[in-house]
Amino acid sequence: MKMNFIVKRVLSVIPVLFGISIITFSIAFLAPGDPAEMTLDQNGIYFPTQEQIEQMRVTMGVNASWHSQYFSWIKKALYGDLGHSYHNKNSVLSELRMRVPVTLQLAVPALLLTGLGGIILGTLCALDPKTLPIRILSHLFDIFLATPRFLLALLLIFVMGEILRLLPTSGVTDYKGYLLPTMALSITTIAVVGRLVKNKLAEEIRKPYCFIALAHGIQHRQIVFLYALPNIILPIIAILGNFFGEILGGSIIIENIFALPGLGSMAIEAIRFRDYPLLQGYVLFTGCTYVLISLVLDLLLYLLNPKIRFEEY
Repeated sequence: MKMNFIVKRVLSVIPVLFGISIITFSIAFLAPGDPAEMTLDQNGIYFPTQEQIEQMRVTMGVNASWHSQYFSWIKKALYGDLGHSYHNKNSVLSELRMRVPVTLQLAVPALLLTGLGGIILGTLCALDPKTLPIRILSHLFDIFLATPRFLLALLLIFVMGEILRLLPTSGVTDYKGYLLPTMALSITTIAVVGRLVKNKLAEEIRKPYCFIALAHGIQHRQIVFLYALPNIILPIIAILGNFFGEILGGSIIIENIFALPGLGSMAIEAIRFRDYPLLQGYVLFTGCTYVLISLVLDLLLYLLNPKIRFEEY
């Protein structure tokens, strides 16, 4: 049954990836402007003649029908050829290779900080919910949930960079350049995970097995850490997986505020220069990445959750 579920889940991804490829290709095909004319303009020919435009259309293959262009584009994409940027002439694949490591160096620490911070703070809230510090922490969760990430980023820049002058506020020269953007990305999601852990633990503690454990003399803290917390780990994994996919998809606002040359900055650059091949590469990579992360997440939850396997019978 495991193999059947895995095969079905993998096959269900294929139509989604096909749809992403169509949407990605349509960005350039349906966008305003003539790709041939824009390419000539980026090459320094600001007033190309009609003959030059027609010749460039033939060279680029944009004078063919939609389906011919699509199948030609998807065939090249499968071999790693996503075209070349209009404005810097680099291949889109090389741009992705340069940008993805920057986003990964932001995404992985943000994921770890979110997971550890959310679980620890949420568990503390469940241990002593009526104490004053925990009540304050619960209210902070609500405040951070309602605060946009760009505002958190600006506040961090103002406090940590301008007032205290502890951390750099833009660019990447060493690991310190990632600290503020990592915090800006993580704080809101820490509040989401912390609130989830707090609420789920509160529900779990009220279940009969916890009362039985208390009756046998097991301490409340041991019940929370050894019994209740492992039982709520699945929704936490789901949230963290979606969060990781969101960051890899390109945290556009955060990367631009902190001037990080990652995927988000690449997307803004592509929009600014109307660089459709670069934008296509961004959409295709982020879309496929999010789908594949969702697939891995579903398979992981299937392996960890016996309820899903039981429902198959």
